[in-house]
Amino acid sequence: MHLNLSAEDAIRWAIAGKNTTKKGPVPGGLGLKLLSDFIDLNEGSIQIISDTGYLQRKNRQTTTQPLKGNSFPGTV
Repeated sequence: MHLNLSAEDAIRWAIAGKNTTKKGPVPGGLGLKLLSDFIDLNEGSIQIISDTGYLQRKNRQTTTQPLKGNSFPGTV
């Protein structure tokens, strides 16, 4: 499956449950969803930067925006 998503939409897709880039019989797609749920339950926050996208999850709200300037070569 190939999706043509903006960087922000790709991060949103990655934190949704059951989405994975793994192929084959190995299950995946729960790690970032579980982390997001844990963040919500503990009233924390998480920020993810990847390529030209920025996502923040705080107070059970997700916000995204494009990064200004050059793209970030990876994910943090």
